[in-house]
Amino acid sequence: QLMTDKKFNEAIQKYSEALLMDPTCCALYSNRSQAYLNVGNYPEALNDANRALQLDHNNYKAYFRKGTALFKLQQYPDAQACFFTALSIPNLDEKSKSTLQSMILKCTEEISRTKPSSDTTSVLPILSSPTDNTKVVQFMEQAHQLAAESQKKNNFKQAAAIYEQ
Repeated sequence: QLMTDKKFNEAIQKYSEALLMDPTCCALYSNRSQAYLNVGNYPEALNDANRALQLDHNNYKAYFRKGTALFKLQQYPDAQACFFTALSIPNLDEKSKSTLQSMILKCTEEISRTKPSSDTTSVLPILSSPTDNTKVVQFMEQAHQLAAESQKKNNFKQAAAIYEQ
């Protein structure tokens, strides 16, 4: 209820108290991560998302919150790799997939804007072209494979470097 009422600092306190009683509850870390995101405390949001993922490496919300925190911290390649990894989680609904794809595009745009290179800018037309869905699908399938491999290795920086190529 505190989250619904936008009482995020109170929610953080309650989640913290609950975690003292059950430090192995993934949902508590993930929810507190969202509360930290809402108050702009991105480093703590990232820490909690990482803790949630240690407990459940297939938690979509934790990946999304981690990616969002990384994005807000302007760590765009890592954020992008995190969103790609989230896309590899089985049984995602279409809305979640669409949201992740949108965030991947935003990361690509920020990477291109902040670190222009022929490699990253060449990805933009492929992702933003509404007329050639085949290229987008191929790109996303390759990204799924790379994300799955990086998830196994927990090496997001390596995955991000691959995406930049």
